[in-house]
Amino acid sequence: MKYLATLILPAALLVLPAAFAADPAPLQPSSAITVGGVVWETDFARAKEIAVEKKRPILALFTGSDWCPVCQKLSKEVLEKPAFKKFAETEVVPLFLDFPKHKELPLHLRKQNELLEMRYQVEGYPTTILLNPDGSGIGMLEGYDPDYVKILQRGLAAEKAKKK
Repeated sequence: MKYLATLILPAALLVLPAAFAADPAPLQPSSAITVGGVVWETDFARAKEIAVEKKRPILALFTGSDWCPVCQKLSKEVLEKPAFKKFAETEVVPLFLDFPKHKELPLHLRKQNELLEMRYQVEGYPTTILLNPDGSGIGMLEGYDPDYVKILQRGLAAEKAKKK
């Protein structure tokens, strides 16, 4: 018996550290993705919850990330830059609504994105819509503009001025 305990105990010591080293599995899949160093929500309901908690508007980006040249230009020349990262982290709740052609979105995201595209009457990509935490619209920016962040900041400032 003493011999058996001697074998089991060292084996248990080898297994236990490995079990505790791994992160626990999430209770539900995360709905956030990282694009250009910015964490973007992909679930509209979750983005609204975060916007209420943080008292910030939602920046909803409708994009064709894997096929739209203008979307890719916006990503490379604006969304991946430090100025946008600072803006996204401090002033808005980023919401990434993708319409890819070369990769498959989960069905619930595809349906959500299509419904939001109809609701906000998006006619092309990229389209950025600033939304209040309740989902009502503040303003829309279609296409690419090198002054993207400044334009969005002006829109937010105008909305704040209206509320005063």
